[in-house]
Amino acid sequence: MQIKQLIAFSFYLFTFCASATSLVQHFEHPAEQHKPWAFWYWINGNVTAEGIRADLTSMADAGLGGVVLMHINEHNVIPQGPVRFLSAEYRSLLKLTFKTAAELGLKVNLYNSEGWSVAGGPWVTPELGMKELSWSEIHTTVAGQAIQFPPPHSPLGFYKDITTLAFPTPQAFIEPEFSSLVSKITVSGQKPIKPERASRAIDGDWNSQVSPTVDPDSGETYIKLDFKQEYTFSNAFVKFAAYGMMGRNYLMVSDDGENYRQVAFSNRGQIYDDISCFQFEPVTTRHAKIVFKPTDNKLLYTAMPKVKVSVREIILDNRPRLDNWCQKAAHSFPFFTPAAERNTFENTTHTGTSIALDSIIDVSQYLTEDGKLNWVPPSDNWTVVRFGMSSTEAINRPGSEGGEGLEVDKLSELALDVHFANYLARAVDLAGEHTGTSLVSTHADSWEVGRQNWTQGFTQDFAEKRGYSPIRYLPATLGYRVDNSETSERFLWDLRKTLADLIAERFYGGMQKRANAMGIQFSAQSMKPFIDNLYALGQADIIYANSSFRSLNPQDNKSNQEFAYLTAKMSASAGSIYGKPVRSESFTSLPQANRWLSHPLTYKSQADTDFAAGVTLVTHHLFTHQPWTNLQPGMTLGYWGLHFERTQTWWHEINAWNDYVTRAQAVLSQGQPVFDVLHLLGDDSATKFDQTFVNETLPEGHDFEFISAHGLLNKLSVNTNNNLAYDTGREYRVLSLADDVSMRPAVLRIIQMLLSQGAFIVGKAPEFSPSLTNAARADLKVKQLVKEIWHGQYADQIFNTLPEAFAALGIQPDVTVSGTENRFIWRHHYLNNGDLDVYFVSNLEHQKADVTLDLRVSGKIPELWDPMTGQRLRITDYAEHSGRTQINLTFEQAQSFFLVFANQPTTQQTLSTEKLALVQSVTSPWRVEFIKGAQQPEPITLNNLIDLKDHSTDDVKFFSGTARYQTEFSFTGKTDGKDTYWLDLGEAHQFARVTLNGHDLGVKMWAPYLFEVGSHLSTGINRLEVEVTNLWPNRLIGDEREYPDTASWKKNGFQGFQLTDFPGWLKGATPQQPGQRNTFATWKHWSKDDALLPSGLIGPVQLFKRKADNQ
Repeated sequence: MQIKQLIAFSFYLFTFCASATSLVQHFEHPAEQHKPWAFWYWINGNVTAEGIRADLTSMADAGLGGVVLMHINEHNVIPQGPVRFLSAEYRSLLKLTFKTAAELGLKVNLYNSEGWSVAGGPWVTPELGMKELSWSEIHTTVAGQAIQFPPPHSPLGFYKDITTLAFPTPQAFIEPEFSSLVSKITVSGQKPIKPERASRAIDGDWNSQVSPTVDPDSGETYIKLDFKQEYTFSNAFVKFAAYGMMGRNYLMVSDDGENYRQVAFSNRGQIYDDISCFQFEPVTTRHAKIVFKPTDNKLLYTAMPKVKVSVREIILDNRPRLDNWCQKAAHSFPFFTPAAERNTFENTTHTGTSIALDSIIDVSQYLTEDGKLNWVPPSDNWTVVRFGMSSTEAINRPGSEGGEGLEVDKLSELALDVHFANYLARAVDLAGEHTGTSLVSTHADSWEVGRQNWTQGFTQDFAEKRGYSPIRYLPATLGYRVDNSETSERFLWDLRKTLADLIAERFYGGMQKRANAMGIQFSAQSMKPFIDNLYALGQADIIYANSSFRSLNPQDNKSNQEFAYLTAKMSASAGSIYGKPVRSESFTSLPQANRWLSHPLTYKSQADTDFAAGVTLVTHHLFTHQPWTNLQPGMTLGYWGLHFERTQTWWHEINAWNDYVTRAQAVLSQGQPVFDVLHLLGDDSATKFDQTFVNETLPEGHDFEFISAHGLLNKLSVNTNNNLAYDTGREYRVLSLADDVSMRPAVLRIIQMLLSQGAFIVGKAPEFSPSLTNAARADLKVKQLVKEIWHGQYADQIFNTLPEAFAALGIQPDVTVSGTENRFIWRHHYLNNGDLDVYFVSNLEHQKADVTLDLRVSGKIPELWDPMTGQRLRITDYAEHSGRTQINLTFEQAQSFFLVFANQPTTQQTLSTEKLALVQSVTSPWRVEFIKGAQQPEPITLNNLIDLKDHSTDDVKFFSGTARYQTEFSFTGKTDGKDTYWLDLGEAHQFARVTLNGHDLGVKMWAPYLFEVGSHLSTGINRLEVEVTNLWPNRLIGDEREYPDTASWKKNGFQGFQLTDFPGWLKGATPQQPGQRNTFATWKHWSKDDALLPSGLIGPVQLFKRKADNQ
């Protein structure tokens, strides 16, 4: 017995040691796969072989692992370069990229086409592009009335009929056509538009259009309609030409034709949203006006292509259409709205508002090619609708000549085949033997191409998925009630669900399948909330989140961080469900956080937010390709981006940041995260993160993930611990249900099965099924299952609220942080092999905080692992109470730690709680040499440290780069005891590297600039060197003050100045800038009137001592 116990104990000890040693290895020597990446943009044909080699070499030297490569033309804000997309020269440069990356050990994720959204090119014909439902609607008034349709909507020459349906006009829909009541149309602009041309706005022909421009008197862009008599209407429909700008459209009415008041407005969500629908309480007037305004977001307006408003058709009526019919039918973007997904069905309050399903006649066979219908209505008041599909005209963006073309049909396998054959197959050929080694994947970025709601064969696709044909229900897509509101709403849910499933399966799944067949993987970024994001992302091999920041101040960036956290949570949730790694497009910098002001401190809190949400590989946005090897700062993506590139002043020190990211990612890739709640995002056709659940419903201190119906139906089970679980190993204590009134029986049956296996549920019962498929039988089944689940044997496993469930199940908060107003974020991982608990905890603010951490772990030895320094220390000052551990810790600004709880210590070094005591100040003179920078002044001597921007010498005050400060100081103390000595530089800007007596003590990227000097401090004279690297603005401002321009500029509408064209001298990889300027960049953020930034080592430089504990 004793031998067995000894063997068991020895095995346990071996297992623990192996696991602990493994985690230490990951922390101290992370594998190559954990290195961060960067988005690498080639800008508008400005690419050189020399620049490619320099870029990739600098990335490898800096500790990056790979790039996401895109060729971008940001709407010509950067002039076009000599290399055309997919030209012979371009292909040669792409081949060089794969070869060079392989030599340097870098990986390349090549975007699947030009631009960043989403997939397309000039090889995509209208037949293979994205499509929308289009229609022409005729209301007859007398029996036997001849019917002639206007030409069908056929942008780019493409149109295909779907069906032509006839039905008796519902009584409430019978009214005069508004166009017959219009007496005058006024289109704004500098010059009056002739009446016959203005009438195109209401002629029923979607192929004609009018283009209002700004009225010089009012400053508005509008179309005004005057009526012959007072007219009552409650709907307004506007069909635009597709490629317009984001913005708002306002419906205005007037009693006198002079003073207008707003009735309603409609947002245009994306540049390809070509429909605006207004619904409002009936209004009676003789004067109406639709005013077109650009988006209130000046940044987005400036970034979008400048396309004038162009209107194809305006329709007004007083017909009682379904609420939100445009979005419910996926005519406009986004598709997801709570009103469409979560509300009870609309109560029909009008009489004569419905079409009997069996009264709808398919008269397609009588339609001739010229639009004549050889069928006449058998009685008065019939409606005939010609349904077809047309091109949405969506193009991949932002692209250039040779790469820009139509977006590929997201519902078509054939379209993807053509797309892959024309670009990615060629790229793989260029990569050759490097396919799978350097060229490892292809990417699809965020969805920024509007909506699609039809394709060839969709009728059959719909029938196969829903069990019935959609054809006779199509009037519901125009807001008609087919049979009744309930039937129509269910059909529209089925329509959206079918679109969502097909996009996930055919586009995202199809991209993955085709990429894998070529020997590479497919990555996809989180999308807009119009489909099941979790299901769609799960079809990729690699899932990307995305985050942006708008301010250098974390408080000002709070809303962006919260949004980014939820976006990353969605991506990480998909990774958990489908077993896929999660990365992030990180730190996409809005212009106000740009201007070469960013450095690791400014985006560290965003990195830690990504980590806490579940991201395990950061991809920096952005490393802009620098085609020139001798110009600094060089190429930009207009005013966007982080400037995370080799021409940064601090690039030679960036390894310190990349080491932090690598170390954090390596540890966070180990074990399983600990979650208390799995939140079901409803049985919806589309999913988006549930912000209300996170911010209001979920108690603090508990971590969670999301799941959609597809994951619930196919991936979730209950394990032997009675926890909800996936095959990937993720576990959850409780399933939380979104506040949803509808749920299909199949979803309820899975919930019942999970309960039978021991699961616990929080949420209310649904009332009905959202789908029209076998609706009556499905509703009865829902009621039966609700009775069995909520009112039967599982009642003690179902709770109304999460606090109620947590109390009953004894689930305490995992982490609480007290003693500070600072925002903190955290993540908990458990390593089963070795019984290790690992907490990642980060202070998001730029202020120090003394906090108490109360953690749901006990009986283990806590250690503090610092991912920034690589140091591991035992924590000896802690308390345990009621199964929890309390630790008091100090977090400096933006500081993060791993707290590792193990059964045995991994280090003998301990965390000291002693305060630092001042020993002496370093007051000796400093010699300052300017060793790296665009303009290097002669060395100077400073008797006292000052801000370099205040120096009398212009080249010093304008200096940007690295200055080496050298001095000597005398130390009379002893260094042979247990006390430790620390050097504090005080204030410095921005990176500071310290060398003491020839020993490199490392680099700090932000305050406190505190360095442990260890045994390198000597009694007597000590030689101290400090290399301080500042930011670019001072030299850029100096050049503006001192030297004439070498290029021509124009003011940008949002920020700074952009080039009118490249100057003649800017040619080749090593252009020679004339004159005395030290810098050149393709965007001018700074002027001669701007104030200089703090610069250099300011101090005070002081030596501190920390006594050994227990002395």
